[in-house]
Amino acid sequence: MQMQQRNASRTGPRHSVYFVAVNADKKSYEVNGMYTGEWKEGKKHGFGVFEYKSGNKYEGEWQQDHKHGKGVYYMKVKHCLQKQYSGEWRKDQRHGYGTLYFADGSTYEGDWQQNKRHGRGTMQYVDGSIYTGEWENNQRSGEGKLMLGRCCLHILAM
Repeated sequence: MQMQQRNASRTGPRHSVYFVAVNADKKSYEVNGMYTGEWKEGKKHGFGVFEYKSGNKYEGEWQQDHKHGKGVYYMKVKHCLQKQYSGEWRKDQRHGYGTLYFADGSTYEGDWQQNKRHGRGTMQYVDGSIYTGEWENNQRSGEGKLMLGRCCLHILAM
């Protein structure tokens, strides 16, 4: 009963909460990240922002301490935050519909399943080529269309 009362008091919006790890000497600690947002029974739940020690950031929906729902993940690259993924999440994995932004400038927009491109999607490569079609387990699979410059090839991947 006391545990339920304590968790109930940890529900609703709260300002920054720091996540820390105690060092081996048990006399010091380091900050692993900071969360600002909504809580439910002591867990991140609802809308919130988590800023990681690395400088990366997730801004979006949470459910039971997991990225779940719509959200955007940013990566810190040379003192700047760059959008890496924008879309749907399920239990901390890209799942549903979303867009991944690659470091080389390529993008993938489409369906995801358990952190992998899976279903229909479009990959725009940095050289200007565009593949639109089916994906399975992070690979082009099934029917799709690959456009190279002004050419257009209809392919059937096996």
